[in-house]
Amino acid sequence: MEAEREILTLEPIAGDPEVGRWLAAMQDARRDTLRELVDIADDELERMSEAAASSIGTLLYHIALEEADWLFVDILGPEAAPPWPRTLLPRRDLDTDGRVPPITGVTLREHLDRLEAIRTLLLDHLGPMPVEDFHRLRRRERRDVSPAWVLHHLLQHEAEHRAQIAMLRAARGSGSEAAVQIHVRPDGSYKVYGPVQVLDVDGRAFDLTSQRKVDPLGARIKLCRCGASATMPFCDDSHVDTGFHSVPHADEIGGRSSRSDV
Repeated sequence: MEAEREILTLEPIAGDPEVGRWLAAMQDARRDTLRELVDIADDELERMSEAAASSIGTLLYHIALEEADWLFVDILGPEAAPPWPRTLLPRRDLDTDGRVPPITGVTLREHLDRLEAIRTLLLDHLGPMPVEDFHRLRRRERRDVSPAWVLHHLLQHEAEHRAQIAMLRAARGSGSEAAVQIHVRPDGSYKVYGPVQVLDVDGRAFDLTSQRKVDPLGARIKLCRCGASATMPFCDDSHVDTGFHSVPHADEIGGRSSRSDV
């Protein structure tokens, strides 16, 4: 008897099939985020770690704020946006590094209710939208942008922060650096996954915010292996231009080790 097959598809959840599939993708991504929050206690939301520059609670607030800001400012704009949902998002200020200041004293239920309320606003405004309007550029103060691009950005944005949430939870659960993995890429960089710090020659930590990207294995940084990067110690893909070649395997090293501390 054939086992029941998993069906992976995006069924439209709006009148126009294309708009509906984009919105279905948003909802699918949100379910992934909610799975990362299962069994998390309220007192975990404010804990900090080397795995991310923000706490889980602050990341959840930031996800909601980003979604609302793109909806109200860029998709709807001053000609169509309702008043800002101040009761849901009372803080719009960012620190000098462009981050949301730490969010404290908020329960997980409150964070989830905020995320759901902002998502409902997004679905209510985009659900009836015809596909022509969905792709129409809006001329705003800083850029021209379409709702289709906004959803593309929000999907990527939430995925990146979902990976940070996963790293924060992994760091809490491991109690060590067991969650850190370094992948040696063929003819390429070191990809480093997990709650890692990179220190300069004076022992000061680099800000990894702009270095962290998300791939199918999770959030990672890339460290240079070819020696040609202009952004040492981080990879800038110079290995592609220099023709760097190195494909080391674990069974080739044997018992050899470095004789110096440099």
